[in-house]
Parts: sequence; C-alpha cells; structure tokens
Amino acid sequence: AKLGEMFFKQTKPSLKLIENTPANKTLEQLGSRLTQGSKYTYHWYITDDPTLNAFAIPGGYVVVHTGLIKAAKNAEELMGVLAHEVQHIEQRHSLRGIAQQAGLSVALSAVFGDMGGLVGLAGNLSQLQFSRDHETEADIQGLATLRKTQIDPQGMVRMFTTLQTQNEGAAPPEWLSSHPATQNRIATLQAEIAKQPYVAQPLKVDWRAVQKSL
Repeated sequence: AKLGEMFFKQTKPSLKLIENTPANKTLEQLGSRLTQGSKYTYHWYITDDPTLNAFAIPGGYVVVHTGLIKAAKNAEELMGVLAHEVQHIEQRHSLRGIAQQAGLSVALSAVFGDMGGLVGLAGNLSQLQFSRDHETEADIQGLATLRKTQIDPQGMVRMFTTLQTQNEGAAPPEWLSSHPATQNRIATLQAEIAKQPYVAQPLKVDWRAVQKSL
C-alpha cells in the first residue's frame, strides 16, 4: 500500500483525471462489488485517454482509460477488465515482479523505511510487465470473482476480444498491464467458463449515460 501510494503520487501529474461524473460513481460502485472482503482499500480513477487500457498499482489503485469505457458495450464488459486488474493487486503480481527485478532485499528496505529506495522502485513500476503466468492467474481468479458476485463472465471474453481487434498489430499499451488478448488466451477463458454453470444477474446501469458523462 505504501509503495502504491508513492507510485500513484508520482504518476498523478501525468494523468488527465476526470472526477465527479456519473462514470466515476459507477466505477466505484462496480469496483466495490469486486473487492468485498479485500485486505486493501481500493481507489478508483478515470483518466482522459483514448486508448483501450486500464492499469493496477499495488495496494489498491486502479486507473481506467476513457477509451476503455467508451469501447465497452455494457457494464459487464468493463467489469471483466476490472476483475482482471483487481486480481493483479490481490495476487501481488507487481510486488513479485519488483522482488525479481530489484532483489527482495531492495524491495523490503524500501517498504520498511528507505524512502529513497521506494522512489526508485516506484519509477521502475512503469517498466514492469506481467508474466504470462501472472496474466493467466489474473484471468482465472478474475473469472472466479465474477462468478462469486453473479456477474456475467462472458463480459471479460467480449472485452478481451475487442481489445484484440483494436490493438492488433499495435504496440502493447504502456503501464503495468498489457492485456495480450491473443486468440489462445480468449479460448482458454471460454474453456474455463464452460467448466461449470454460472448464475448472472444483469447489472442495473444506464451505460449510455455513463459513457455520455465522459
């Protein structure tokens, strides 16, 4: 949480944050549904950026691009991406990556009082890419969360299909999560969903109003 707060403070000036809109309120409501019982206090932000992306920062910070919200056809599709991002935080993927890159002793010294080291690690976060295993774990655990909260898990598949189509041939998005939505990955999601039946309750969200508020 300490590392995440530091990194967000460093990142915030470069973000064109949108605040106090119906989209912000909806994002917080949807996000809180996915994070019930978490050890972290979550903070939800929207940045004015046309790219289809979102990124997670350790300790409970999630930033969503306006491009992603506008590309989603409904709230369930956005929830699919949010569930994925939340699991990067819950599974501490960023911290594991830092420990591997910088060494566990450096990471621990930063967390337990070396503020200079903390700033250095926070700067390295923007260069960190999740491994394929971490992306898969975020997918699977994200799907499990959607099932648990009775949200249609097909929303994740549809949104990742959109990401694949929109970003095909383009450079991976910046920040922590590149969402490599390959056809194999989408097929894996479908296979995971098919393993067991699920009950989904439609989300009562005026999605068009949310999009217009941006």
